Amino acid sequence: MSKLSSLTPEEKAALMEEAKAEIFNSMSEKDAIKIQRNKYKEVVNDTIPGLLEELKDISALLSKVKTKVFNELKTLIELKAEVFGKDNNILQSHTFTTEKGDRISVGYRMTDDWDDTVSAGLQKVHDFIQSLAKDDNSAVLVKAIMRLLAKDKKGNLQSSRVLQLKQLAEETGNEGFIDAVGIIHAAYRPRRSAQFISASYRDENLVTVEIPLDITSSEILQPTEEKTAA
Repeated sequence: MSKLSSLTPEEKAALMEEAKAEIFNSMSEKDAIKIQRNKYKEVVNDTIPGLLEELKDISALLSKVKTKVFNELKTLIELKAEVFGKDNNILQSHTFTTEKGDRISVGYRMTDDWDDTVSAGLQKVHDFIQSLAKDDNSAVLVKAIMRLLAKDKKGNLQSSRVLQLKQLAEETGNEGFIDAVGIIHAAYRPRRSAQFISASYRDENLVTVEIPLDITSSEILQPTEEKTAA
């Protein structure tokens, strides 16, 4: 690997500036730009592989720790079910908190999903809408229904809104509308997506501090913090 790998970001930037000055002093602008771009590509090719290796190491470590956390908490989850009489097949997440206030939560993210009978319920709702009189009160009701039936970005109905729709149907007292929403509600088939872990602790001031467990939420250290961490 090129000796560039041993340079700091500041030294690499200085090298680029030095190369730029030499190039523009001895060549035409067109040739200088071409060589400058090649120098840039060289720095990229030298920098990225090392960073990727570090990211792969972090990813592997996260997977290892995640597996350890789930395996070690499995016993606690089973004990919790025995002591408190909870059905682990129903619960989608579990939280464990110490007397100090330190906390770890594990479980599954849930995604809304529906079986094929949902279309029958939706059709009955639309039939109900068509049966309404064309007055201001009906227009308000139709607007509320359509808002609650609006799908998310992935094209799915939202379970929280279906619950609101069920309440709205009961308030109208219309049996057809109530039955239609009942069909939709019965078609709900939530599915598990990704497993998750969240954790927090109480600091010396008893303030709850969330532990960032993904690279997006992790903070970028300032230069002084980097030296301390090293």
